[in-house]
Amino acid sequence: MKVNIIYIRHGFSCANSVQYLGGFFQQLHRLVMLDPELTHYAKQQITKHRDQLKQSLHVDIVCSSTMIRAIQTAAYLFPKRKISILPYIKEKGRTAGNIPAPWKEQMKKLTKTQRELLNPEWSQHQGRAVTDHQSFMTWLAQHLPDLLQHHHVSKHRKEVTIAIVMHSRYMQKSLTKGILPKNVQGFLFQYDWQLGHPKLEHERMVGVVVDGFETPDKETFRKAKGDRNCPTHV
Repeated sequence: MKVNIIYIRHGFSCANSVQYLGGFFQQLHRLVMLDPELTHYAKQQITKHRDQLKQSLHVDIVCSSTMIRAIQTAAYLFPKRKISILPYIKEKGRTAGNIPAPWKEQMKKLTKTQRELLNPEWSQHQGRAVTDHQSFMTWLAQHLPDLLQHHHVSKHRKEVTIAIVMHSRYMQKSLTKGILPKNVQGFLFQYDWQLGHPKLEHERMVGVVVDGFETPDKETFRKAKGDRNCPTHV
């Protein structure tokens, strides 16, 4: 089976708004901002442009890291689609912003419809708060039959496409050869996999298939009240 994986960076988060648009004291607050969610600005931006972003992409399976900003991005980018939460791919770093909040707290930041579409089977996996690309690739190869079954995709297909929403530094260091992805930018990788085989093999980076967004300027962001849902405002 040929496995296409589109690795997508999450949208503009509350921590990003402070990082790029905030002042000195707001920067300090970012260090203790636990598992920050998407900004209101990002939610509106993704909802408005998601058809344009995805263009003619056909995605069979939608997945996300354990961080709320990635889960929300997947939910807004692929509405009405089931989303599986995967271990080992949270953002790199040990600050509060890169530690997933308890599952019950995360659920409070999703709509009822979004919560109902989540597959929480691996949400409490031991790799929930771990970043390890090699462990993730091994885990994915072992659990791909389960993912296919949950998303009602035949294991006898010749090709499957998986979208995984994750994080910029993880992608930059482990996947995109130093390229820091933009908000909601997606890179297509291809692999070969055989049922029962413990590895995804012959990794090939094809290129950008989801264009994504640049960081908004401060005036545009403020005018839109883009951080109305964030604990710290810029």
